[in-house]
Amino acid sequence: MSTPNDPLVNMFSNSENIKSILRGFFFDGNLDENLDLFDIGILDSLSIMELVMFIEEKLPVEIYVEDITREHFESINAITGFVWTQMCANQRD
Repeated sequence: MSTPNDPLVNMFSNSENIKSILRGFFFDGNLDENLDLFDIGILDSLSIMELVMFIEEKLPVEIYVEDITREHFESINAITGFVWTQMCANQRD
């Protein structure tokens, strides 16, 4: 886990950087950021766990099982907001 002064935290300090990393997982730079990823079949119970592992590997954030909800992961914008909130919370700890 990274610390607040860690260069990784500063490198990923805005939502566009988080979105860029997410697009790497989805292999689609043109994916609508508000599209429901469950409704169109991109995310399901298995792929969401793969996404969580990918996010934790690429970003200075830890995602807990109780935080893996449809609300947090339904779209690129929802995931970005959730990850950003988690990163900010980790910096305060």
